[in-house]
Amino acid sequence: MDIDSFYQDGDMSFGMDGRINFADEYAYARGSSGPSRADQVASAYPITDNCVTLENSIANIETEIANNNQKMGNPKTKRGEKRVLNDYNNLLSSHKVKMESAYKAGNCQILKTQAQDQSFLSQLSQTVGASANALKGGTAGAGTTGKDKTMTYVLYGLGGLMVLGLGVMVIKKMRG
Repeated sequence: MDIDSFYQDGDMSFGMDGRINFADEYAYARGSSGPSRADQVASAYPITDNCVTLENSIANIETEIANNNQKMGNPKTKRGEKRVLNDYNNLLSSHKVKMESAYKAGNCQILKTQAQDQSFLSQLSQTVGASANALKGGTAGAGTTGKDKTMTYVLYGLGGLMVLGLGVMVIKKMRG
């Protein structure tokens, strides 16, 4: 076969898949490396403005660090692998600190507490409403008696005290 037949129509691939430049594909063979470990960690756990994503990523990082520590504690793990795992743990820890600072900067804990308080209040109002309706239903057409009103007010008072207590706890957590 004549070598000139490979050059026809500008095809310089010599029967390969048509790509001429393999520099990027085989860069590791010349001593170049792919993305660094820090880049891998940053891409696996991106820092976003979404509080739920940040919280889940922080939990996943803690789990990954625990798994790496468990692997390093295994006597069958070789020195090179332990070194790599330790390097990843250091990178994960430093990235976790960055994520926690983004979590604090976004006031995510306060937003989470407010959402929990709102959920609690809605459940409390449903419970109080159900209790009040049950009391009213028990008197079957007799109207609202003083006893029913008193019970409703007591339940509202207890709910208010619980909300006040939660507010005090949140303020103490923010200051302490």
